[in-house]
Amino acid sequence: MMTGILYQIEKERQQLHKLQSLFGMRDECVLIQSMRLDELINQYYREKGLEQS
Repeated sequence: MMTGILYQIEKERQQLHKLQSLFGMRDECVLIQSMRLDELINQYYREKGLEQS
């Protein structure tokens, strides 16, 4: 069973792929979604005490 943040990461990852296939890699909405996903991944690592330098 996925924890809440892992579920959210997967949901945002799927959204990123969907947007990328519709608009291409350089579209603003794709870049924004990518940053949103990055923030969730960073949050996950912070919560797990695995923040990378």
